[in-house]
Amino acid sequence: MNNLLSTLFCFHVCFWLDANGNTTAEGGVNIQYNLLNLPQTIQLPGGRSIQNTYTSGGRKLKTVTLDNTEYTDGTKTYNGNLIFDKNGELEYILFDEGRILHNDGAFTFEYHLKDE
Repeated sequence: MNNLLSTLFCFHVCFWLDANGNTTAEGGVNIQYNLLNLPQTIQLPGGRSIQNTYTSGGRKLKTVTLDNTEYTDGTKTYNGNLIFDKNGELEYILFDEGRILHNDGAFTFEYHLKDE
């Protein structure tokens, strides 16, 4: 059986891939994937990490950002196109052309610029 990790290339940083083609290590970052090949845990330098939770169909439910085991402002909860902050407040709404930011009851549209 072959080793599941292989090096893609090394120039300034080495990239490691698993048998599914997922990047598992890059610089000081290590990534673990779930059974659906979605990033579940991302270990960052300095004890920081990102933990993602998905449905069985692969829809993201939650992203928790930890800094040395303490929750940070990066924690998000997902309900379809609605994204909530760590306090459960609506942060933004995703749509095909961009997102709608929610800030103190006001909504601001942000659009993606694309070459077609």
